[in-house]
Amino acid sequence: MEQTAKQRVEKELQDLKEKRRKLDAFLRTDAYKALNDNMQSLLVEQQLVMSDYEEILERRLQIWED
Repeated sequence: MEQTAKQRVEKELQDLKEKRRKLDAFLRTDAYKALNDNMQSLLVEQQLVMSDYEEILERRLQIWED
């Protein structure tokens, strides 16, 4: 069965949450602390953008009309 557009967005949100959870965990590791300041800054920026994107997908799904 082919997925609907809404199902694809739900899957995208699910995948994004998992990736962000893994990034959040990485940001608390010694491996993260060993990175140079520029790389650390970019990863924190990525985390913020992923969070914003997650919120947008959630808001879209809240107002989605089937």
